[in-house]
Amino acid sequence: MSEYSSAIDLATNLIAKKGKDIVISRTVAGEFDPATGTDSTSTAQNMNVKAVELPASGGKIAALDLRFNLSSQVYDRLSFIMIAGEGLAFRPRPSDLAIIGGETWTVLGVTPLNPNVGEPIKYDIALRI
Repeated sequence: MSEYSSAIDLATNLIAKKGKDIVISRTVAGEFDPATGTDSTSTAQNMNVKAVELPASGGKIAALDLRFNLSSQVYDRLSFIMIAGEGLAFRPRPSDLAIIGGETWTVLGVTPLNPNVGEPIKYDIALRI
C-alpha cells in the first residue's frame, strides 16, 4: 500500500471515529422553461458525511480573508469543518449548504489536501451561518 493510500485511510478512519454526522446539500439547476421564465426541474443533492468541527481561530479567519477577499464583510458566526475525501457523492464547493445540528451553514470556501493530484485526502471547509 502506498504512503498516499495510507494517508487517505488514516484521514477517513480518524474523521469517521471522531466526527459527527452532517449533511452537505446543493441545488442542481435543471432545464430553463421559457414559457414560465423559471428553472422548472431544479433538484437537491444531499450527501451525508462525518465532519470534525474546528474552532474559528484568528489565523483561520485571517487566511480566509486573504484567500477569498472577504475582509469587508462582517460575520456573526464562522466555523470550519474537516471531512474525509474518500467516498463522497460529490466534491464540496462554495455556495453548498452544510446542515450541522439543525443549523444551516453556507460554504464559503473549500481547500482540498491533494498532494498527488488524485483523490483528495481531506477537505477543509469554511462555513458561515
